[in-house]
Amino acid sequence: MPRRSANADPADPAPALSRGIDLLDRLSRDGPQVLERLAETASLPKSSTLRLLAALERLGLVARDPATRRFHARAALVRGGSDAAEAARQRQVLAALARDSGQAAELWELRGNRLVMVDRADPEDASTAVRARIGYERDLSEADAVAVVAFAFLDAPLPARHTRSSDHRLAPASRASVQQAVRQCRREGRAADAGINSNGVRRFAAPLGRAVIALAQGGGVPPGRDDARLLALVGAVSG
Repeated sequence: MPRRSANADPADPAPALSRGIDLLDRLSRDGPQVLERLAETASLPKSSTLRLLAALERLGLVARDPATRRFHARAALVRGGSDAAEAARQRQVLAALARDSGQAAELWELRGNRLVMVDRADPEDASTAVRARIGYERDLSEADAVAVVAFAFLDAPLPARHTRSSDHRLAPASRASVQQAVRQCRREGRAADAGINSNGVRRFAAPLGRAVIALAQGGGVPPGRDDARLLALVGAVSG
């Protein structure tokens, strides 16, 4: 007869499901973690934790970085009530923005000192050359449009050093130039990348509640082409 874990709730009809949901919630809330740390915080044996993570990985809900050996969430849990209504509204906004712009529409959240992509929509009748997917996370050192909006409206802390994309590469940026971009973003309610990043992408971003909504324009399109339309679209849905 299978043994029940010492911390299992005897009234729980599906303890394995509950543990899997708890692991996904921890990764979504706390960010990427190695197996040992996740097992410790969840009070589970490493073997059980690994089996649950493998099941979540097969479902596409988590992924493991082979270089760092850390697991990260590829989906975020949404609670019922007002949170569920807000998430449904955000998904509708993303879908409409992707359709109207012909570009990938992204939703980013600030978690600690990192930005995490929690949702994305792509236009149905066009392909996009944007590699970042749901679950992708990054620090705040690259002062692109998404980070600038987070500094301006989400109270994200300014790091000691900054970089900015220029001609498909990162270049150092002064703190004064980033602060100026933040002030401009507060005045205009939106921000745009001045240069193309190393993946050939420029972003146009605005606040959406306690998140950042962005249009990601792939394909190495140079600044100036279609900028006004994309800025207007992302600015129109902010709030």
